[in-house]
Amino acid sequence: MRVAVAEQNGVVVFAPKAVVMGEDESTELHERVRENVKAGKSRMVVDLSGVEWMNSRGLGFLIAALSTATSAGGSLRLAKVSPKVRQLLGMVGLIASFEIYPTVEEAVGGFTHPSPGGRKRNLE
Repeated sequence: MRVAVAEQNGVVVFAPKAVVMGEDESTELHERVRENVKAGKSRMVVDLSGVEWMNSRGLGFLIAALSTATSAGGSLRLAKVSPKVRQLLGMVGLIASFEIYPTVEEAVGGFTHPSPGGRKRNLE
């Protein structure tokens, strides 16, 4: 898998590229999440525009990454989620667990301008 990692305004942005996000991709991404948390960077966005579908390992990564980030006092947000992945998140009851944004820029900006009351938002 190819994954681009960048930092925007103190927020780490992961951009995986995989037709199906599965075991190999999830293992690599979660390691990168842990490395960033260890370095004190716990505000993260996963840009899913390069992911067409994900299996149970991909879903497991999202849950583990969210837990890792929040345990470190940060947050993990999703951006550019495809309709198929959005439908999958809804079917397994995870859609409400994540703040989902239409663009990476809005997801990053959400850290500067949090939602009222700290509630989860689904902005797509």
